[in-house]
Amino acid sequence: RTFREQSTGRALLLRGVNVGGSTKLPTVPDGATARDQSPSFANHHRNVSFVGRPFDLEEAPLHFTRLRSWGFTFCRFLITWEAVEHAGPGIYDTDYLEYLSDVIDIAHEHGITVYIDPHQDVWSRWTGGDGAPGWTLEAVGFRLDRLAATGAAFSHQEWDEDKYGPYPQMMWGTNYGRLATATMFTLFFAGDRFAPKTTVEGVPVQEYLQSHYLGAMRAVAQHLRDKPNVVGFSTLNEPSSGFAGVKDIAALEWPVRCGPVMSPFVGMVLGSGFTVEVDYYDAPGHFQRRVRMNAEQRSVWREGYEGVWRENGVW
Repeated sequence: RTFREQSTGRALLLRGVNVGGSTKLPTVPDGATARDQSPSFANHHRNVSFVGRPFDLEEAPLHFTRLRSWGFTFCRFLITWEAVEHAGPGIYDTDYLEYLSDVIDIAHEHGITVYIDPHQDVWSRWTGGDGAPGWTLEAVGFRLDRLAATGAAFSHQEWDEDKYGPYPQMMWGTNYGRLATATMFTLFFAGDRFAPKTTVEGVPVQEYLQSHYLGAMRAVAQHLRDKPNVVGFSTLNEPSSGFAGVKDIAALEWPVRCGPVMSPFVGMVLGSGFTVEVDYYDAPGHFQRRVRMNAEQRSVWREGYEGVWRENGVW
C-alpha cells in the first residue's frame, strides 16, 4: 500500500527516520537503564516526567534542521502510554502533552511531517522494555519489586550480575514469553476469554486496560488534532498475543533461548512462590548451566492474592 499525493495521485516515497529511541525513558529521574535506580524504579514510578524526550525544545530546531539537510522530510515520532498517564489511571501529564504539541510545531516550521507512534517493547520498563505505566501491572496484582526475583521479567535495571553474569545481549525480547509481559498482553487483548474472573475496580480487566490506553491516546490525538503536519497515528508498536494461542503451557516453545529459560507453566509456578531449577543461556542459543530460581520462595503477586492464573483456574 502506498501514500498518494491528493492533487496528482502520484505515489509518495517517504524519506524519514524514527524520532527517537530516547523517548522510551523518562528525563526525571534519568531513565538510563544502566543506572542503579533502586528503590525508586519499583516504588516511585508515578512521579516521573518525559518532558524533553526526545530532546529539549531549545535543541529541536537544530535536530530538525539537520534532518532536512540530510534529505529527510518525515518522522515516525515515538511516544509511550507511560509518558502520558504515568501518574495514575485517568491522570494525564499536561506538561508532557504541551511539550509534545510544541515540538510538533517546531517540526512543522522545518517542513517535517509527523506520524505518531504509540510505542512499546515487552509491555513496560519494568518488564524489560518500555510502553505502559507501572500501575497497569500493579492493577492486575503484580509486585514490581519482585518481578526479577521470581523470573517474571528481567530488566537491565534490576539484572543480578553477581548471580548470572553480564546481561546477555538482546535478552530483553525474551520477556515476551515470561510471566509478566505475557500475562499483561493476554489480559489486554483476551482477558474476557482467558481471565473472566479478573476485574479491576469492578471492571473486567480487558476493558479496564484497553479503556485507559485508548483514553490516553485520545488525549494525545485531541492535543494534536489541529496540527497540519501530523498525518496520522499508529495503533501500538509490535504488540504480542501473550499466552493466547499457546497450545501447551508446559511446553518450551521459545524462538530464541537466552537467559533463564522456562515454559509458561514454570513461570506461573515461580511467580507463585515456588523454587525451580531452569536452564540458563549466557548468549542466544548457548546453554551454560542450570540455575536455581526464586530460592527465597517469594510470590510476585500482591499480599493475599494467589494471582491471575490461579484465580482463573489455569493451574
